[in-house]
Amino acid sequence: QRARRLQVGGGGADVFRGGEGQDQIVVSDGDFFDIDGGNGADTLVLAGTGFDFDLTDISDSKTTGIEILDLTAGSGAHILTLSLTDLLNLSDTSNTLTVEGGGADSVEVTTGEWTDMDVVGHYHVYRLGAAELKIHVAITDVDITLGT
Repeated sequence: QRARRLQVGGGGADVFRGGEGQDQIVVSDGDFFDIDGGNGADTLVLAGTGFDFDLTDISDSKTTGIEILDLTAGSGAHILTLSLTDLLNLSDTSNTLTVEGGGADSVEVTTGEWTDMDVVGHYHVYRLGAAELKIHVAITDVDITLGT
């Protein structure tokens, strides 16, 4: 397996192309043109200050090949908003999204009634159909609808 490759955007209409292996792509705003992490467990890192990353406002084809979203870079509270469809379309190889973050960050899931699978390791795990969302336990501000 190839070593991790780091790609850092300059802001604006950046284009990122990962390859095989574990790529790490760093963006400082949501104005990028296209991200494709490629094969492997690829990470999209949200840098900057107080990043509000709303995947429901971004075309599903604009961000692909991503298995991990990292909210720990930069400063301030980062906000991640996504739908079930966003999660399923992020990765070409799995239906699992892992979200890294801290106590100031938050995650909002806009669709579906999820099953709470409890805490596994350092992640609170939620499932809906084929989708699995793993949110680091340090992120306590999670807005997700749970089924009965």
